[in-house]
Amino acid sequence: MADSPAWTRARAAGDGGEAAVAALLRAAGFHALRQVEGRAPGFDLAASARIEVKTDNLCAQTGNVAIASAYRGKPSGIATTRADLWAIVVAGEIFLVAVDALRRLAQERDSRRGGDGGRSVFTLVPIAE
Repeated sequence: MADSPAWTRARAAGDGGEAAVAALLRAAGFHALRQVEGRAPGFDLAASARIEVKTDNLCAQTGNVAIASAYRGKPSGIATTRADLWAIVVAGEIFLVAVDALRRLAQERDSRRGGDGGRSVFTLVPIAE
């Protein structure tokens, strides 16, 4: 029954769970919205994010992912992305990283030139981080 004490307690617990999942998704870079009053049919939360997908074929061997920041003298990659998250694909495994966190990791390290005849500027970030 929608107004019984047991229902009220269950609803409070459910609302707390939904809020916790929404907070986790937001911390990961998603835009998470809870449905109003639990009235949406078939789901409790809606989540979306702009995701840039990068595949790093050498990372499985080196342990480092290359994060590009410039190409041919112009900012690119992590410096210009409008994505919320980067999905980095390494040997079939997917790592989701919030762009702000990835920028901080890249800024903590020295950049180098390489790729395409040295036209790319990138930073190597250990995939474990």
